[in-house]
Amino acid sequence: MPHVTRTVGIIVASDPPIYGQTRRTITYEYVAYGVRHRGQRFLRTASQYVGMFDVGASFPVYFDDAHPDQSYAPTPPRMWYIVVMGVCSVVFATGLAIYGKPR
Repeated sequence: MPHVTRTVGIIVASDPPIYGQTRRTITYEYVAYGVRHRGQRFLRTASQYVGMFDVGASFPVYFDDAHPDQSYAPTPPRMWYIVVMGVCSVVFATGLAIYGKPR
């Protein structure tokens, strides 16, 4: 998991979703440590948020502190789902070991 810092990005290009589809590609710019960077994201739920991903709109960008040219937007990277799957696997394996023995 990279250590990230939150900043504000500005959308500089946004492909509008095609009728009936819920995806779009956005290009955004952000400043990290005084240097302007550019990122691009493919969003699947963009049509739900009318106006949020239009050119000129601002939104949160999270950049990797060690590599500021690498960014995540509009949400930070998350590892919770990996932890949850690991816990579920351990519980399942334990249950199988205890109750899965032939009688």
